[in-house]
Amino acid sequence: MSAPITKKQIQEPPASGEALGWEDLYGIREAIEGLSDEVSYAKRPHVSGRIVESANPASTSRVGVDLASASTTLVKHGLGRKPRGWVVISRDANSTVWEDTTNTASRKVWLPLKCSADVTVKLLVF
Repeated sequence: MSAPITKKQIQEPPASGEALGWEDLYGIREAIEGLSDEVSYAKRPHVSGRIVESANPASTSRVGVDLASASTTLVKHGLGRKPRGWVVISRDANSTVWEDTTNTASRKVWLPLKCSADVTVKLLVF
């Protein structure tokens, strides 16, 4: 298998009268597929999300994240960056869940959540 084709090779056509070989075409195809993957990811950033089933990812419990109506619960999301958003994917009670925007915890690590009534939730954080 030949080495991947470079941008320079794509931008500079072969010398006059020189035809592209199968290896050249394969390299071009690989370059286009790689670019296509990057564009697809940019259009769907939620693909890099995580399902959060516990307030502490090190926990072996996967029942859900317990939220209490009287306080803010810090949920460690594990993305390693500030989340673009989050969605409640399941809950065991009729409760509204929202992000506590007044909390000063680092958004790169924590998702501060409040709720209208005690509830256990599972989240998709992306």
